[in-house]
Amino acid sequence: MSNYSKTTDFAAKDALATGNANKIVKGTEIDDEFDAIQVAVNTKADINNTTFTGTTTIPSINCNGGAIDATVIGGDTAAAVTATTIRTPLIEYTDGDDAIVIADGGGVTVANLTATTADVNGGTIDNTVIGGNTKAAGTFTNVVSDYLQVDGGTLAVDNVNNRVGINSNSPTTDLDVVGNAKVSGTLTATALVGDGSGITGIAVQSKEIGAIGTYAFCEYVGADGSLDAGSTTAGSNLRYAGVAENPNVSGDSAIVVQSSGTPTGTWRIMGYLNKRLDYKVTSMFLRIS
Repeated sequence: MSNYSKTTDFAAKDALATGNANKIVKGTEIDDEFDAIQVAVNTKADINNTTFTGTTTIPSINCNGGAIDATVIGGDTAAAVTATTIRTPLIEYTDGDDAIVIADGGGVTVANLTATTADVNGGTIDNTVIGGNTKAAGTFTNVVSDYLQVDGGTLAVDNVNNRVGINSNSPTTDLDVVGNAKVSGTLTATALVGDGSGITGIAVQSKEIGAIGTYAFCEYVGADGSLDAGSTTAGSNLRYAGVAENPNVSGDSAIVVQSSGTPTGTWRIMGYLNKRLDYKVTSMFLRIS
């Protein structure tokens, strides 16, 4: 752009004496001045609706409205421009299939984002595969969430109450399963609550006589004294027993206790027993070890 500079000092001609040839204003001088004005006008920007061609260098610009379209600001690389603050209701960048849109109050839309580290402290991540198409493709050190729901309630994790629900969005206990459950391995439980009316398909394992967990009717042959319900004793103090009636004797003596065989392990008495002198007393025992 050119600034207009006057080439003829017309006021100086007025001070010249009459008859001086330089006092005359020549047509060529007027043409030169108009040509210089025309050049300046043609190369200056109009204050309204300005259109620039070629390369324009602007040391400083304060743009408070309008649009800057199809323009590279700062150069072709990110390092070529440094901005302290950019304030705009919408930033949109497109380059082939890659795109990023930052809207005022509307969040950020990214067509293809690769992030080495992402810290998401709010909002929603919808319809997104994290880590790849398979679970092996994504590795998480720690996923922290107060509530996790998968597939609308197929799996729900309540982090506040430390509960897991299957087919339940609001688990009421540590593991709340609404529906059927299948355990292929060993299920260990300290208690089963319910009347068991719906339990089917449980096979009773056959055990040998005297095995742990089996009951036996035994005669106590240990030291005299009482054994309260729940007391334990060694199997060496017991004999497997049975009660029979002697048809050749009447009265109390007609009932006799017959015993044979000494069990091993430790047994718990399930009733009460009081042994005195040579009385043969029997009760139900459970082998516990």
